[in-house]
Amino acid sequence: MASFPTFARRATKIISERVEELTSRPRADVNVEVHIGSPAAIIVEIAEEMEADLVVIGPTGAEETEGRLGSVARRVIQHSHGPVLLVRGGAQNDGPVLVATALSGPGMTGAHARPEQEDKSQ
Repeated sequence: MASFPTFARRATKIISERVEELTSRPRADVNVEVHIGSPAAIIVEIAEEMEADLVVIGPTGAEETEGRLGSVARRVIQHSHGPVLLVRGGAQNDGPVLVATALSGPGMTGAHARPEQEDKSQ
């Protein structure tokens, strides 16, 4: 059985290669860390430490049922001190992004997040 440092190095290499493949960004632009513990607690803790403006997470893990909110996502949403964005699989990286709001209170936060972005509909 491999030690944790050996496992962490291998996992970091594999994840970095996959991120580079998916995003076309060099590995140096991506920070990959491997931790042991409760995934939700670690995600919330790191988001707080880095003062993340947004946490982006998938709705389910590999072991969970498609179409349902997984336990890690649910816990991150419940315990995060900032906004959490759930992203389902199948999205393309080059399409438009829809920001929907009820035009009231907290719902307006997303609408003001990128006001300088040009309107491509014209």
